[in-house]
Amino acid sequence: MNKKDNIKNFGEVFTPDKLFSYLFDDIDLNDKNATYFEPSFGDGRLVLHLKNLLLQSFDEKHIMNNMLYGVELQSELFNRSMCNLNPNRFKHNFYNMSAVDKFDIFSPLYDLKGEMKKLYGNPPYNKNILKKNDVDPYLWNPSGYTTKLAYLPFVALGDLLLTPDIGKIKYVMPVSFTSNQNTQSFREFLKQRFQINSLRVLPPDAFDDIMIRTCIFDATKNDNAIHDDFTFIRNWNNVEYNTSSNYDDNNAIPLYIGDIGKSAFNKLANYDHSLTTFKGWNGSDSYAKQSSKNESEYEYKYLNSVNKGSPIFYSTAFPDKSKAKVNNKKNNVGDYNRFGYKKIIINEVVFDSLETTKHIKYIFVDDTGKFGLSPKNTCVIETEHTKLDDIVSVLLSKEGQFILSTMKDYNHNDDFSLKVLPISIDGYKDRLTEEEREFIESNFEDLDITVLYGSDYTY
Repeated sequence: MNKKDNIKNFGEVFTPDKLFSYLFDDIDLNDKNATYFEPSFGDGRLVLHLKNLLLQSFDEKHIMNNMLYGVELQSELFNRSMCNLNPNRFKHNFYNMSAVDKFDIFSPLYDLKGEMKKLYGNPPYNKNILKKNDVDPYLWNPSGYTTKLAYLPFVALGDLLLTPDIGKIKYVMPVSFTSNQNTQSFREFLKQRFQINSLRVLPPDAFDDIMIRTCIFDATKNDNAIHDDFTFIRNWNNVEYNTSSNYDDNNAIPLYIGDIGKSAFNKLANYDHSLTTFKGWNGSDSYAKQSSKNESEYEYKYLNSVNKGSPIFYSTAFPDKSKAKVNNKKNNVGDYNRFGYKKIIINEVVFDSLETTKHIKYIFVDDTGKFGLSPKNTCVIETEHTKLDDIVSVLLSKEGQFILSTMKDYNHNDDFSLKVLPISIDGYKDRLTEEEREFIESNFEDLDITVLYGSDYTY
């Protein structure tokens, strides 16, 4: 199996050496009773590095017998790692199995419940590499979403293995968990089970050849109802900003750009009269995939081509191509009344870009209420309190781009990020100090994209 297949099937992406210090900067070399668990150790590079750190204070036999624990699913990687990690064949606590399998008395991990001081590592991220029947329900349930992100059960594992109030989890994982709609239930689980200590957003080049923005997630197992502010570190335009963050009123975690960005965001963000938004409807996407890439030839008629550079819309002119009429399941859409609304359809995906100050690729104003949307889009609904053209002005403004850049890391297209946009930008801009205005001016730009209007199209 080649590297690409391993990434797809197992989420196999090994941790680069430059990230080791972030994961192990809190190792106590005076604590001989500390226990460390890695739930998916891959080629063993992290656990071997940790062992070498511990050898500065403890003998190898004690480390292997009592301090290091871990699991690796792939037999080839497991055997290779054990040759490097345990050349003297000491009794050890490493297992060739899945860390998120059934957690019962037949699992060797069951006896470790509540005994670990630290879980660390870089668990797999990929969607759908885990199957529900192969994962313990307690570890599966926190995501609360049909498309399972593999790293979520590995975080939930910490709730079972870590010692209450002192046990820590320190993972490399996607920063998108902070705001995506499909991790909303997961964030609720985190608030109930962990106190986040810090989040460090890693730079775009942290990993080679993968389009995933990651962070160092550091949290302590703690069942307290109150979640305190935590340290938040983010590099923006080659400047490292350090501030604090926490869950907001929508249960998302803003990615503040330093104290000045936090102050400006809190003056611009609209939590009192949030916009009405929802994520794209999945039904039309499968039909879009069957359309021709030639703009003049379609198996099913769309307003624009399937090419990534152009929007795809689904119109009421062809309702027979809709799957929703036979699909009653409520998923991430949240609202199947996609036609009839006057709305703004937004595509925020910027291809091949990990760090962007221009999130939006196109804006389509459905001022006639005739158009549906693909899951690649999000939607802002016109209400009695919001006018579509005012929202368009916000989206085009540098202030709007600043708000989106604070709510998300890069090209995640999600309605949670749009909810906090102000209804109109002018009244909000007046709240900023001169220093805050200068910060936004120097880091963001107004969008110059063409805004499309549904009333300009005829059938």
